[in-house]
Amino acid sequence: MLRSRLVVAVISLALVCVLPLRAQTRPHLAGVWVYAVEGSYPADPNSHSHLDIVIAQDAQTFTLTQTAAVVTLPKRTDGGLPTVPFVSDRVLVKSSSTYVVDGADHPSPDGVSVGTEVGGSTPPTQMTPEESTYRAFWTRDQLIIMTRDTVTLPARPGQAAVRTRRVMRRSFQLDSRDRLIVQRLALLDPVFDGPSQEGPLSVLSTYRRAPSH
Repeated sequence: MLRSRLVVAVISLALVCVLPLRAQTRPHLAGVWVYAVEGSYPADPNSHSHLDIVIAQDAQTFTLTQTAAVVTLPKRTDGGLPTVPFVSDRVLVKSSSTYVVDGADHPSPDGVSVGTEVGGSTPPTQMTPEESTYRAFWTRDQLIIMTRDTVTLPARPGQAAVRTRRVMRRSFQLDSRDRLIVQRLALLDPVFDGPSQEGPLSVLSTYRRAPSH
């Protein structure tokens, strides 16, 4: 019995020593990151809207500054949602958002605009997020941001615009080659008597550190 208690005490002491070390091994994601085609999925570059990313992080917050390529989408005659963008009508929008990394629910940051480079006409909004909240937390080597909001889908011919709920999961981590891997997964609630809904599409974007000057 004494030996068993001694073993338990040793294991408990080891866990106390190891857990703080694990908390200190969170990856340093801060820096300037440039989108890389290699390793990204799907292969279609239009699926990856963020051209570059700047990250700042400390023990409590995670600030994400992104340059996003927003494109206009053509109307479909069958009333379905548009799918193929007009690449010539593209607008580069840079915005910055700061997240509190504590695992609690917070109102989603508005995303402060820090500049716009116009490369075409300003595109119409395809989905308008509302009532948005997020939860950000670490799982060892991965930062995860879960966002829950309500979005308004574009109106279909003969029908009004539809509001539905959306859940979006974004994860940020480094791979063995020191590349930033950002994975996005969004799921919309089915719309009553609406069009058939395909399964959620996972988008994995790969970024390399920008060369220092």
